[in-house]
Amino acid sequence: MFTMAGRQGKKDAKSSVQSEHKVKRILDLRGMIIPLTLLKITQGLRKMGAGETMEIIGTDPDTRRDVLRVLGTSHCQVLCVRDENDHYLIRLKKEKDKEG
Repeated sequence: MFTMAGRQGKKDAKSSVQSEHKVKRILDLRGMIIPLTLLKITQGLRKMGAGETMEIIGTDPDTRRDVLRVLGTSHCQVLCVRDENDHYLIRLKKEKDKEG
């Protein structure tokens, strides 16, 4: 299950995301389209360890829309979803497994 990070002011949110969560992995999907992009995202999520942060950079609008479906089966927190000039950026943090 994925969760959204709490909303803060734009300036505060950017600085806190950048300073608190150092990106461990970058997944550059620019120029790729579905279904390859979703496959790459799923593979990247499997490789991530608990507490790691991954940044997804892409250009396919269908992937940007459908990535939340992929995240629905993972334990990730969405830290940032941002549109840049010619691409989007999604930053995720894998949560620690809850064993009970």
